[in-house]
Amino acid sequence: MGARILIADDDRDFGESVAALLGERGHRVDLVGDGRKAVERFRAGRYDLTLLDVRMPGLSGVDVLQAILGLDPSARVAMMTAFEVPEVLVRARKAGAWAVFAKPLPLALLYQITEQLDVPGVVLVVDDDADFAASLAAAIEADGLAAVTAGAGREAIDLISTRRFDVLVLDLHLGSMHGVDVYGELLRLGLNPPTLIVSAHADMHVDQIARFQRHGVEGIFVKPMQLEPFMGKV
Repeated sequence: MGARILIADDDRDFGESVAALLGERGHRVDLVGDGRKAVERFRAGRYDLTLLDVRMPGLSGVDVLQAILGLDPSARVAMMTAFEVPEVLVRARKAGAWAVFAKPLPLALLYQITEQLDVPGVVLVVDDDADFAASLAAAIEADGLAAVTAGAGREAIDLISTRRFDVLVLDLHLGSMHGVDVYGELLRLGLNPPTLIVSAHADMHVDQIARFQRHGVEGIFVKPMQLEPFMGKV
């Protein structure tokens, strides 16, 4: 699974060229043209690497860097510049830039760095049955992915608001906050990753499940469930 990469550059031709080159290597790339959009996009979905031009309209690259690190202190953010301005580069490094590239980009070095980002996908399992969640997480990790568990709806929303998940596995019955309400809140926040619904009573929620499917739910699984076909969906 390739890395998720965000490119922010107001030179559209340059950004599209770099995005195409990284896309050909299997990475998933989003491109925006100014600093404010970069912060909005990062807030909506975390990235493995963000490439920021130093000079952009709206917010400077260094300002965007600081905003992104405020959202996720572990984020990897690289600065790109065609202008060798020492004080700007020093400020970027002090602000926490992971790397600084001069334009035109040294593609061999960029490829080397991005290949190191080819990290396993991360799955969030949300279920108030701790034993079920733990066994499913173990099966997911045995399949080469990373898994995180949450036992309540609000906990799941908080997790998805602060870090990126590639897949959400959501039980419909979560005690005080129903799975339907969790998914609705994620839709409202624009934070809904590809989602698999699991339920012991799917037949009781036909209307809600139909609404989920219209919003991109990838599959519905009924408990008790066979893990083999489920793992093929993750």
